[in-house]
Amino acid sequence: MASLSVVGVAAGQQAGARALRFVERVGLLTKRSAAGIRSVVLQTLGLAAIDYAMFQWTTIAGFVAVGVSFFALDYITGGTPAETKDGDQDGAVPR
Repeated sequence: MASLSVVGVAAGQQAGARALRFVERVGLLTKRSAAGIRSVVLQTLGLAAIDYAMFQWTTIAGFVAVGVSFFALDYITGGTPAETKDGDQDGAVPR
């Protein structure tokens, strides 16, 4: 029968290994997509500035600009529905 300290050390080592794998995956993801994240953030801020300017002009133009901005952000971010493991799109309309 294993003592409690041996079981605790083994569990700690296993948790540490999982945490390191997670940190490595996040690091790779961050390096690869940092330019993409920066681009989307700047484009979103640009669209927000245009929307604000249109609202300053008139309310109707502001709401039209917000609607166009939503379509633009959908296009910028890819706009493709996530697929499940089986290849289904969970009722999403294919593009």
